[in-house]
Amino acid sequence: MSVTGEKIDKVCIVGGTAKSEVWCQMQADMYSSKVETLRVPDAALVGAAIFAGLGIGLFSDIYEAVTKMVHAEKEYSPVAENVRVYNELYDIYCKAYCAFEEFGVNDAISEFQAKESKIE
Repeated sequence: MSVTGEKIDKVCIVGGTAKSEVWCQMQADMYSSKVETLRVPDAALVGAAIFAGLGIGLFSDIYEAVTKMVHAEKEYSPVAENVRVYNELYDIYCKAYCAFEEFGVNDAISEFQAKESKIE
């Protein structure tokens, strides 16, 4: 996540993926950042409730609404050794992607997928 130069303190994972502790830990390791699951993992439901509360004047602004309605359930911290491994794998992936791009493999895959998606 440091590619943009922005410092990210934590990532909130919502939805079905938040139910898997293994997946949440993997995300913390891949992002090299703390990952939180939320008490109510359905982001659409919470978002709708936040805007409904704003609409009826229950909250003065969105920051107050989020502070009062969005609560962490569990936090996952990155494991240094796993971060090292994921960084090394990401470097390998980038090299492979560039090599595929250089030799037209990415375009060939896209063309194949487009052709095969038309077969019934």
